[in-house]
Formats: sequence, structure tokens, C-alpha cells
Amino acid sequence: MSGFHTDLGWKKLKNLQNVAVDYDVVGKKSEDFIFLHSDNDPYVPMEDASWLAQQLHGKMNVIKG
Repeated sequence: MSGFHTDLGWKKLKNLQNVAVDYDVVGKKSEDFIFLHSDNDPYVPMEDASWLAQQLHGKMNVIKG
């Protein structure tokens, strides 16, 4: 499963959304962020992974199949 920033409509993930993330601080912890996402991920929409990559000024790699 790829990275996500919403609860994806799953009750079990709702508590994770109560944690505030300062993406500026996180972004300073590494020189590069690389995100991998499958083009057919059945759980995490491409928009969630893209959003995270944008917040951290990372590179998004989409893996086919």
C-alpha cells in the first residue's frame, strides 16, 4: 500500500488523522523523498500519494501493474 494522508474511508485509520504533521519539518529530515505507487493500487488513490509527494517536494514513481 502506498502512502496516504486521509483515512481512506476506513474506521481503523481515523485515529491516524488526529496527528498533525508539519511537512516543512519532515521535509528537512532528508535530502530526497521518493514515493512509489502502483497504477492499480486498489486501496490508495493516486491523488493521496501525489499529495504527499508534493508536500515533501519528493519524486513520484508510478509502477505499472
